[in-house]
Amino acid sequence: MFVGLEGVVNVYDAATAIGTGRFETAELDSLTRSIFEALVEDPNAFGLGERINEFYAAIQRRRPIEALRQKCRMDSPDAIAVDLRGNVMTCQNTGAKGVHKICHVANFDAIALDTAPHFALREECVSCPVVQLCKRSCMFLAGEIFKQSCATEFAFNMGILMAAVWYLTGMVVVGVATGHSV
Repeated sequence: MFVGLEGVVNVYDAATAIGTGRFETAELDSLTRSIFEALVEDPNAFGLGERINEFYAAIQRRRPIEALRQKCRMDSPDAIAVDLRGNVMTCQNTGAKGVHKICHVANFDAIALDTAPHFALREECVSCPVVQLCKRSCMFLAGEIFKQSCATEFAFNMGILMAAVWYLTGMVVVGVATGHSV
């Protein structure tokens, strides 16, 4: 049986900040270890083997952070999220109300996703060892919500990075010089 997963729960609002998106430090450390151990046991656990290969390719090609697309790929010029009324939205996980409605298909030439800064502009992302895996998660997160989601994404993706290093060297990563724990 194959089980795949996209990633971890991001914090999008106050409800997820105190609910499904809230993790204590020990839980984040456990998540990192669990992902690492699962990938060591099975290189394709949870469908994450391709993420290891993508990480290797990023290193091999020296892919700069500016060349990365968001994890959701909604910043790609060939991606569009449209509701049944023709409203164009910033992403498939938002509605067409407020800041997330960016246009209407009737005005197709005016469609532009110009409401989200690229994560290469975030100091946290530029110095992060897992940015090639995380891809800043959701492009609209900011402030405390971003920090909380960043910690969870870091823990999840550090497990993948650790497995990638283990497959290359047979060594276990024991620490990384960042503001995050391993």
